[in-house]
Amino acid sequence: MSGRRKKIDTEYTVATPYDDVFRTILTDCSELIIPIVNELFSENKPETGKVIFDVNEHFIGEKSGKQHKRITDSSFVIVSNNEEKKNISEVVLGFSKRRYHIECETNAGIKILKREFEYDSQIALHNGIVSGNELTVSYPESAVMFLRSKKNTPEKLNIVMDTASGKVNYNVHVMKVQSYSFEEIKDKKLIFLLPFYIFRFEEKFEKYNNDEQELYKLKQEYQEIREYLENEAKTERIDEYTKCTIIDMTIKVVKNIAVKYPNITKGVQEIMGGQVLDYEAKRILNRGKKLGEETGRRQEQEAIVKRMILSGMETSVIMDLSMMTEEQIEELKNSLN
Repeated sequence: MSGRRKKIDTEYTVATPYDDVFRTILTDCSELIIPIVNELFSENKPETGKVIFDVNEHFIGEKSGKQHKRITDSSFVIVSNNEEKKNISEVVLGFSKRRYHIECETNAGIKILKREFEYDSQIALHNGIVSGNELTVSYPESAVMFLRSKKNTPEKLNIVMDTASGKVNYNVHVMKVQSYSFEEIKDKKLIFLLPFYIFRFEEKFEKYNNDEQELYKLKQEYQEIREYLENEAKTERIDEYTKCTIIDMTIKVVKNIAVKYPNITKGVQEIMGGQVLDYEAKRILNRGKKLGEETGRRQEQEAIVKRMILSGMETSVIMDLSMMTEEQIEELKNSLN
């Protein structure tokens, strides 16, 4: 051996704004992934369950000796309230718990299969158990969420492992986001999908942007979404922070997908932007501060401050509510441009 250290290529696959939105909702509003799991895998997990995340960074070796860093969109288990009170490490590592792996992809295609298998294998290996001369690995329930899809996009993808002892295969479940109507999203409580709802109208962007009457129809759709979120928060089926996160992420997705259609971005933002009330902002900031103390992160507080900025709230008022400096607020303003 030469004693040289293997070169590690830490370059990430280029992330899209939609990947960021997916991970933000998953991290900050993790309870919203449970109805997605129920829909994808025909489960019946209670909404009160706790989502416990697994490691999402893996290194893939190549013949050349290089290693590539790969980041999965999500790898997690769902535990009950009773299990949460136990030793979580025992619950998560136990093979009795089903582990889930979901990737978010902008466009439908079978190229994802190789990457999905790569991730699934690393997740299984990371959680593998060696006993004597035996290694036991448990592959996760695997799925891909396509933001765009076509008529010929399959309902499921299939991975076949041809081993010396025989063939083993498993399905990669598929969720076609564009196929879900607002009524279906409400009925199945798929709030997680709302920021991506705009993909459903992408083929009509030119018409919406150039025809005020058509744009009015789109704005009415988003008026219903806004009212739905307000009602969900009012009845405490979701909290204020979750509501505002979904609104923020909706605006972010619309700004990116309709960047060439200013009337659409302006129209949707007018409807979804609204106004952050003082009492609402205080409640969300308190939640953000509490989460920040527990996790050492400031992103919860920054998210709602961005929401205040988008709503047109004056800097002095934001300073009073958030305890941020004027310079910090200006920095967040610049990040939104």
